[in-house]
Amino acid sequence: MSSSTLSSTTTPTGDRAAMLRRFFDVLEKVVLLAFYTYFLVPIIKAVWHHGDLGASLLAFSETLVVALVFFRRPAQVLSHRPGDWVLAFGATLAPTLVRPGESGPSMLGSAAVLLMLLGVCVQVGSKSMLGRRFGVVAANRGICASGPYRVVRHPIYLGYLLTHIGFLCIYPSGWNATIYALAYCLMIPRIFAEERLLRCDPAYVAYCQRVRSRLIPGVL
Repeated sequence: MSSSTLSSTTTPTGDRAAMLRRFFDVLEKVVLLAFYTYFLVPIIKAVWHHGDLGASLLAFSETLVVALVFFRRPAQVLSHRPGDWVLAFGATLAPTLVRPGESGPSMLGSAAVLLMLLGVCVQVGSKSMLGRRFGVVAANRGICASGPYRVVRHPIYLGYLLTHIGFLCIYPSGWNATIYALAYCLMIPRIFAEERLLRCDPAYVAYCQRVRSRLIPGVL
């Protein structure tokens, strides 16, 4: 087969794949922005009426997710599995449905705010190391093995866990507990979905041999 024939048969496929990636990239950003707007309104009210630091920390945490998604680099490999997309969006968007209490923070406020602050610091430190490699759906935008990634393979999710536990202690309710339970029922399989894709990269396989824990050092 001549090079011209090969080019004519492979280029359209490559073009379609690139267009598909761009389409899903835009779709992901639109969905995130819509849910974020819905999430932000009651959080702003809580901050305005109660001067609530916990609500402010949660708003900052979720805002950072949206900002990084809008400025990320294109993926080298992006999952096309519908189940991976459901897990990614479900685990990301479910926590935005929690709500602060109408009467303000609980008596556990001070200690829980410190826990939230620790979680946000873990998130920010991890996201700053990941930089433009950050994404929502399982993808490979380059392997990060420095900073918090020397301790666990998914330190951002560890930061979320600490932040969410703190928020739930500040605003204990059946609704918030249910939302977070749903989020983590999706988060754990999401981690395995991401690693299934990333393990196609020999660099990630080598990284996993050095860093054994996925989420909690010595536990998971």
